[in-house]
Amino acid sequence: MNLQLSSKQSSATFNCHLCPSTSIGSAQEYFCHINNHLKNHETVNCVFQGCSFQTNIYGTYKSHRSRKHTPYSLKDFKVGIINTSGAEHLADGDVDNSARCGECDVDSDSDIETETEELHLFKTIELKLGSLLLKLENYFHVPRTAIDELLAELHYWIGSASVPISNEAIEETLRNHNVSVDQTVIKELTAALSSCNPLLKSIAKDGPLATAHKRRKYYKEKFDIVDPVEYILDSKTKQTFQYIPVLKTLEQLLKKKDILNKVVESHSDQQSVHGEYRCYQDGCHFKNNVFLSGEELRLSLYLYIDDFEICNPLGTPRKKHKLCGVYWILGNLLPVCQSS
Repeated sequence: MNLQLSSKQSSATFNCHLCPSTSIGSAQEYFCHINNHLKNHETVNCVFQGCSFQTNIYGTYKSHRSRKHTPYSLKDFKVGIINTSGAEHLADGDVDNSARCGECDVDSDSDIETETEELHLFKTIELKLGSLLLKLENYFHVPRTAIDELLAELHYWIGSASVPISNEAIEETLRNHNVSVDQTVIKELTAALSSCNPLLKSIAKDGPLATAHKRRKYYKEKFDIVDPVEYILDSKTKQTFQYIPVLKTLEQLLKKKDILNKVVESHSDQQSVHGEYRCYQDGCHFKNNVFLSGEELRLSLYLYIDDFEICNPLGTPRKKHKLCGVYWILGNLLPVCQSS
């Protein structure tokens, strides 16, 4: 949209209160300049007189300006921002249209960025909750049925049961600010707050973490779980064994930068002290092995085996309930890291 500006408006220039930039040609260019500071997460104070608002979030600043300072005239800016050479002749009702024309693109970009930030925050909270539930199931061995019951109760108490408390809190806040609002509006505010709660959305009936089946699917998508593969040893006696793919596990393990750095560090620290045996790399078999002791980094695995009894932990592992487990650890880690 093209608007013709009067000479008295076009002669006004702006000074940035965050950097040495001066003589910015229009309000539109000035706010674009302010937005660049916000994109760098710099704290920006509101540029209008009598307002102490400040933020370092791009979308929040745009929303505040739209709600509190629209429309505005050049005389509404704080002292020192407007160069007085052209602005001193402005009447109180002269609105700087240059600040409003051409801002459609800026505002649309801001809206998109704000929505992206909100979506990112929602996904982050959802991911943290999923990680917590995964720990409950696998680290603390909480049954899935117990977690289902916990989430159902949590959804009720945070959602439906807390509605009266939320209504009272909103009503009291509005009353403290001398704002009179109909009860219908307060109920709508409460419902809106409840509907946008990422925790409630995640554990609702149609949420991704509501049931054990949905959580299992969510874990596989978000946490790169390596599932075991069942192989049949004898179909007649129904003897099988479970194999957790080594290559996939290694891939997930080496995605962790701290572990990868330890592997590289161990490879560069293969110099052994004569007569001192710290690990297998100090032995003659390793040193004489061209494949393992070469300059190129090779991954090595320690394999070990253990029989155990699952029905009687104190009994000898030799009866029909005996299981045989084959384990491995990454041999490229420093000895101090291998026990953990």
